Amino acid sequence: MDLGLGFLGSILLGAAGVIIALWGVKLARIAASLTFGLALGYALAAHSGPALKASIGPFGLFLLGFAAGFAVGFSAFKLIAALLAGLWLSSLALELGFISGNWEALVLASAAFAAAVHTLAEKLLAFSFALLGAGMLYFALRHHLNVEYSLLAALALFAIGLVKKRKK
Repeated sequence: MDLGLGFLGSILLGAAGVIIALWGVKLARIAASLTFGLALGYALAAHSGPALKASIGPFGLFLLGFAAGFAVGFSAFKLIAALLAGLWLSSLALELGFISGNWEALVLASAAFAAAVHTLAEKLLAFSFALLGAGMLYFALRHHLNVEYSLLAALALFAIGLVKKRKK
């Protein structure tokens, strides 16, 4: 599969792969925190009552909402990912017939799956981002190096990404 990147595109893809493999979890957490902070800041500034807007001002309300949203988004990142994964896994188990079709079983299975995913979330996220970054590096290198060297570099980056996360 030829991506048609050219030399500069390969360099950018490889650099992005290294960044994602080594710092992808932190970047995803920061992106989620920024998104939640911006959304809460906007909501507070746009939908506050006139008395609150007059006393603090729209920009002050935005900053207050942004700070609160950033903190909540940063701390709730793993929990939200675990809850969504738990719901998805329990829905899959329901469709495959492993659990019954009532809502109590679905809620209990979702909670059980979410608890399991939450305990594994850091490792799963680290694995996923290390694999994604290594794959990006492989595609960046494979048209400029032979396949064996490209694969070796990607596997090394994958291992470094996992070891880096394990040390923390």
